[in-house]
Amino acid sequence: MQASGNPDAANALTSTVRKEAQIGETGVTPPPIPLNGPRLSAAPVPPMGLRIAPPSLQPQVPAPTPDQMSAAKEKLGQKLQKVADAGITNPTATGLTDVPAQIAASKGMQKDAENTAAANAKYYDSLHKGLSGSAMISAQQKQNLDVLRQVAASPNFVPGTGSDAALQLQRMAAQFGIKTEGAAPREIFNQVAARVLADQFSGIKSMASETGEQGGRIFKPMLDLEEKANITPEDSLAGIKAKIDLLDRAGNLMMKWGDKADDYIKEHGRLDAGFDKQLRADIAAARVPDVVPKAAEKASASPAKAGAAAPHQDPAVRYKQLVSGGMTKEQAFAKMHAEGY
Repeated sequence: MQASGNPDAANALTSTVRKEAQIGETGVTPPPIPLNGPRLSAAPVPPMGLRIAPPSLQPQVPAPTPDQMSAAKEKLGQKLQKVADAGITNPTATGLTDVPAQIAASKGMQKDAENTAAANAKYYDSLHKGLSGSAMISAQQKQNLDVLRQVAASPNFVPGTGSDAALQLQRMAAQFGIKTEGAAPREIFNQVAARVLADQFSGIKSMASETGEQGGRIFKPMLDLEEKANITPEDSLAGIKAKIDLLDRAGNLMMKWGDKADDYIKEHGRLDAGFDKQLRADIAAARVPDVVPKAAEKASASPAKAGAAAPHQDPAVRYKQLVSGGMTKEQAFAKMHAEGY
C-alpha cells in the first residue's frame, strides 16, 4: 500500500495487525487474515482520529388524511378572516412581517373615522338646536309683533323725528288731565320694541349655532348693529309697519326650517348631509315679497283724527309757536290736540 501511494492505509493496517497480535496473546484467536485477498481500492482512507459522520436519517412523516387537510384549511381560513377584519389587505406569506404595521395603520384610520363621526354628530346636534331655537324665538315674537301693530294703528301714536318731544308733551298733557291716554301707545311701543330687540339678540346666538359656531358671546358692535336694525320710534309710521311685516314673515321662515329639521329627524333618525343639502336649497329659494309699502298706502300713514287736518309740523316746534304767541301751556296742549297732534 505504501508502494501504491497510500501510506495512511498501510499504517492503519499495521496498527490493526499489532492489535490483533496482542489479542492473540490473551488466548483469543483472531480471525485469519487472507494473504491473497483482493487489493484494496485506491479510495482514500481517512487518517487516524477522524470520524466520518453517518448519513442523517429523516423520519418518515405519514401523508395527512383528507380530514386533517380540511381541518387545516378551516383554521387557516379563520386566521385570514381575522386579518381581513383588522383592515389588512393582501395578507400574503411574504408580507406577514408587515402585519403589525398594517394593524397599527388600520387602528389609526379607525380612530380618525371615530373622531370624524363625533365631530359630525356635534355639528348636526348644534344645527338642530340652532334651528329649533330660532323657530321658538320667532313663535314667541309673534305676540310682540301683534302688539306693535296695535300701537301703530292708534291715532295717539306719534312716531318719526321729534317723537321723543311729542312723548314729553303727551306726558305733560296727561299730568294736567288733558288726553290722559295720549302717551300710552308710545310707552307701550318702547316696552315691546325692547322685547323684540332682546329676541333679536337671542336669534344671534341661535344663528351662530346653526353654522357650528360658538354662540355664547355677543360683542357690543353686534348689539349696536342689531339695535339700529330694530324697530325704533324715530322710524316713520309706514316704516314701522313695514318692519313689523318683515320680522313677521322672516319668523315664518325660521319656524318652517325648524319644523323641517324636526320632521327630518323623525324620518331619518338624525340630521346628516342630506338635510344640509335640502336646507340650503330652501334658504336660497326663500323670498319675502311686498316689503316696501305701496304708494296707495301713504294716505293711511298719517295719525290725523277724522275731520282734523294732519299735523305738518314737529310737535315741539308747534308747541313753542303757540306758547310764544301768548297761549298758556293748557291752551297750547288743547290747540295741538284739536289739530291732530
